[in-house]
Amino acid sequence: MDRTLIDVRLTRRQVVVCWAAMDSPFSAWSERQIAQGFAWRPGSASFRLHQEDGPHQIQVTRVRGYQLMAADAVRVIEVPFLLPMVSGIEVGGVGDTRMIAWLPGSYLLRATFFDSPRMELTFLADAEPRFAIPIADPAITRLADFDLAAVAA
Repeated sequence: MDRTLIDVRLTRRQVVVCWAAMDSPFSAWSERQIAQGFAWRPGSASFRLHQEDGPHQIQVTRVRGYQLMAADAVRVIEVPFLLPMVSGIEVGGVGDTRMIAWLPGSYLLRATFFDSPRMELTFLADAEPRFAIPIADPAITRLADFDLAAVAA
């Protein structure tokens, strides 16, 4: 298991996970993407924050096998994430991202939000990549028929 803890200042009510040094990592959100809580395109996954903008603590973990969801999670969103090369990933918000060395591979990326300015990004290496919202709070109003055609901002 690889684990990294980062502190970042998140703005525009979003956090992005993308290929390292991607030219345009942030997406222009559609109304449907706002309702589902994420904007996705190959190489970039953005998630709407559960908390307001500001400092957030993000735990980034890579695991093999299945991992139970946190019992105190208030929102969980899962998306496929393919990292085709050894360049690593970037995690953060507009103007404040952290580069993390990461192993290439196909992952199920699980974004877990809590009732505090912290979140977990878990890369499940052996899980079937899929789009799902296993735990939704009242701000998530679209739980199916996802908009998977995000465009660069």
